[in-house]
Amino acid sequence: MMKLGQIIKNHLGLFGMLPFLIQSSLA
Repeated sequence: MMKLGQIIKNHLGLFGMLPFLIQSSLA
């Protein structure tokens, strides 16, 4: 269960970074 939570947390972190990566590539 803890492992699954960590994986989800890591994915959420990646998705949270996506908008910033898109913005910096468009800027």
